[in-house]
Amino acid sequence: MPKIDPVNDMQMSKAPSLLRLQNVSKSFQEGSRERIILDSVSLTVKPGEIVVLLGKSGTGKTTLLNCIGGIDLPSDGQVFIQETNVTLLSEQERTLFRRNHIGFVFQFFNLLPTLSVEENVLLPLELKKGRLTREDHGLATELLDSVGLGDRLKSFPDRLSGGEQQRIAIARALIHDPFLLLADEPTGNLDFDTGLQILDLLEQLSRCNGKTLVMATHSREAIGFADRILTVKGNQLIENSGR
Repeated sequence: MPKIDPVNDMQMSKAPSLLRLQNVSKSFQEGSRERIILDSVSLTVKPGEIVVLLGKSGTGKTTLLNCIGGIDLPSDGQVFIQETNVTLLSEQERTLFRRNHIGFVFQFFNLLPTLSVEENVLLPLELKKGRLTREDHGLATELLDSVGLGDRLKSFPDRLSGGEQQRIAIARALIHDPFLLLADEPTGNLDFDTGLQILDLLEQLSRCNGKTLVMATHSREAIGFADRILTVKGNQLIENSGR
């Protein structure tokens, strides 16, 4: 069971939604046949919640995260993040919105091999601001310290283990202070023990920094720290009543 402070949990239940999906559908045309991935999915997530999406491969978890993050647009329905209707933004506006407000953690890390650890972590902030300051470099060092890699600033990704690369990816996702974290199978490329460490780290950093986290995963170990668990099945989103 997740360790939730009942006072904070009560405050969270009264808080306005940070994320709201209204009847989101997504389909693709495959030849003459329409393939439905999501069918009228609705969801409300409050600030500071950790929501875990379970489901087999191909059920639509990644598609759902892509629609939330504005990487893809739903075929129908609307996605609101705070007061912004993401589905009404242009492609460029969605790019800027993601850059400013959303942090992503991917299964395959997506670190740039020609950049050092520090440069990889700072990249979202550099894209957002254009020019980095001494304070920005200090923040990168603090974040890398928080994930246990403060001594690897000048290393390159090919010198690091998979678990270390994912820790860097988590620091990178937090550097620009997003209010929403989206994690897509963050332990999918890791062994069991390393995967548990990454899950613990994601929970710790999300709660300590007041971030809302929506994570798609096969790992049932993530159930232990989720505030809510949902299953993507049969084009629908089903809320689990128990752990």
